[in-house]
Amino acid sequence: MYKKVIYPTKLIDNEKLQFSITLKEYSNSINDTIKGINNISFIRNFNSILKQQPEISNSFINPNLRTRLLNLLIILQNLKNFTQQTLHHTIYLFDYYCSKRILYEKHYTLLFLTCLLVSCKYNDKKNRTPEISELVRLSNEGNFIKFEENKTNKNEEIDKSMFQQMEKHLLITIDWNLSFWSIEDGLQCICTFLKTILNEDFKNTGDCLKSRNINKVLLLTYQISSFLGELTLTTQDFTQIPSDVISYVSTLLALSIININNIINDDYCKIMIEMLLDTDNIEDFPIKRLHTHNQDTILKCLHLFLNIIFDMNTKEFNYENVMQDKVNRKYGIFLQKYSQIQILEKLEMFKEFNKTAFYKLIYLTNLDSHADDVDEALVKVQILHVSQFLLGLSI
Repeated sequence: MYKKVIYPTKLIDNEKLQFSITLKEYSNSINDTIKGINNISFIRNFNSILKQQPEISNSFINPNLRTRLLNLLIILQNLKNFTQQTLHHTIYLFDYYCSKRILYEKHYTLLFLTCLLVSCKYNDKKNRTPEISELVRLSNEGNFIKFEENKTNKNEEIDKSMFQQMEKHLLITIDWNLSFWSIEDGLQCICTFLKTILNEDFKNTGDCLKSRNINKVLLLTYQISSFLGELTLTTQDFTQIPSDVISYVSTLLALSIININNIINDDYCKIMIEMLLDTDNIEDFPIKRLHTHNQDTILKCLHLFLNIIFDMNTKEFNYENVMQDKVNRKYGIFLQKYSQIQILEKLEMFKEFNKTAFYKLIYLTNLDSHADDVDEALVKVQILHVSQFLLGLSI
């Protein structure tokens, strides 16, 4: 029996240092590549394109289409343990196909699971990729989640050859380009950067307690941000917003939610927010440029998030029955997935604290859209101030 050899810590540190040095040499090139990929990772004019689909134009509000398949996707993720990148990539491939081709309802399930298959092959380990036989079994009527028992099933009986044909058709449609910058990629970059900088700062000051606390906070920030990122899959307007903007806004919103719940010292949030806002002065890869300087896009993303949060029923903290709640049915599978961090309780406190600001924001946005005799510049400034307050930023 061979004795396990422990790799020397000094060599590990030296390799990490050399990696950082090498990475800096290519950081501009890598950032340019990321920017290019990010620019094709959202679908312009998706709403108008979806309206032209003859059978699935209402897929985002029909529980037996989008919601049903998102539920299956999360269940499969729990079983197969595939990554968050795979989850987001699957939906992107599906939506991109729908923006290029007519999709009939009978092929909805087939395309969705084919997108999952392709995404798993591209992003994940082989043992996490579902077998086609598994997908065939899942896709046929008897094994599928149902929200309306009396709903007539429009899916064809699916077999292995249909998956193979659809896979080829999908790859031709996307021109074999599987590059994708996901919300998850953005979140990991942001959280890794914050962790590195903050830990280094606390290490220099010798404050180990703060270092341990900040790691817990960063984990919770990532979890809430990831939850918010997954909620975007339920709303078609998010398909038109770049992934890095969603990552950026969801992180700031997560920090605001954490702060309201008194989980950390207020100073910690301020430090992290200042770092995210001052990205132009940061030289360290990978947050050298977040490409999120379009204020209107950032505000639109924030307002979409707020609409979802305030639409949810967060009064009853019952995660087991959340799928039976018609209001929460659209988001139920995600609420269950993140129940371990008590996400409903945190959202309820955030809503209670910010409901006046949210109603004011609704009033201001309606005023900006419909009134002819108002000072538009003043209204926009007020919208910006209220939005900053909701993100926990100092005004």
